[in-house]
Amino acid sequence: MGHEINNPLTYVMANLASAMESVSRLGAELTRAGERGLSSVAWPVTLQDTEALLKEAQEGAMRVRNIVRDLKFISRQDEERREAVDVRQPLDFSINMAASQLRHRARLIKKYDSVPLVFADGSRLGQVFLNLLVNAAQAIPEGNAEEHHITVWVRAGPPGSVLVDVSDSGCGMAPAVLSRVFDPFFTTKPVGKGTGLGLSICHSLIRKLGGDITVRSELGQGTTFTVTLPTAPDAVPTQAAPVAPAPHAERRGQVLVIDDEPAVGRSLARIIGMRHRVTVVNNGEDALAVLTSGAPFDAVFCDLMMPGISGMDVYERVRERGDGIAERFIFITGGSYTTRARQFLERVPNLQIEKPFDVESIHQGLGQLLGASRGSE
Repeated sequence: MGHEINNPLTYVMANLASAMESVSRLGAELTRAGERGLSSVAWPVTLQDTEALLKEAQEGAMRVRNIVRDLKFISRQDEERREAVDVRQPLDFSINMAASQLRHRARLIKKYDSVPLVFADGSRLGQVFLNLLVNAAQAIPEGNAEEHHITVWVRAGPPGSVLVDVSDSGCGMAPAVLSRVFDPFFTTKPVGKGTGLGLSICHSLIRKLGGDITVRSELGQGTTFTVTLPTAPDAVPTQAAPVAPAPHAERRGQVLVIDDEPAVGRSLARIIGMRHRVTVVNNGEDALAVLTSGAPFDAVFCDLMMPGISGMDVYERVRERGDGIAERFIFITGGSYTTRARQFLERVPNLQIEKPFDVESIHQGLGQLLGASRGSE
């Protein structure tokens, strides 16, 4: 995990340092030019170079964000929570987590058919798929990735079930090994390299979810594990969701930002302030004071977890007044929830945006609110 985070974080920090140095040098050149009365300057770096550095840093920051978001699949080790799950979500999590091992050994092939939602625990599925992918990678020697493949295939099974295949073109297993592959403590790895519990635990987890896991393999011809999962009640096939453009509000709105981290508040204000009027406060007490002042806010971006009066408390007190402003709250969450916070988010119908947020999600959420308010006028 540290490796996966440190790689993008390294070039994020390096690129931002270079970009800041470039901007500083540009500013110094412009200052000297102004003192000499020059109308044109030979800049030491181009704006295109600086833009490229910042774009690459942004891409790295998004990778870090996605890795942290993926941790939600392994954050609930103490409870099993079965619900309707799009099996592609925990599968993609596992692929992301195993990427550093996969890329040096094989080409990854994804085949996602249209399938119903499954009735399972996404956290448990993430553990199972990650184990299967790592095992597939370890069955293939390093250094010849183009000649090997690991294929994940999501497909419809018999009525009431979904199948997920994890196949590799690795060394395969002899019949004697194949017959014991799910036995606890059985392993073909060297001492200190494996406990022999991984596949046994996978088998147990899938069976507890009402599914099954089977394997077929031939020595020298590769291996395929097939996970069978029950569909969710009244499940319908999942389709690849089309990427819709963010609805941008046409009119200029009045927006309140509530966040106890000043830098986050300033960031939101810069994003929103290009199109709307923004007020920023940094605690629940000031938020309540502003919200009870009579100012007509069209939207309220509110941090969920704050010391003192939390975002949940602010919402509840505003909702009690019954003036409709509570319906315009958009909650910003950091991904760390208390039991109360989790239950709160499951109960309220308001929009939710996770930190670290991106510009498009902010505009999209705001566009939805302002669009809804226009429709009700």
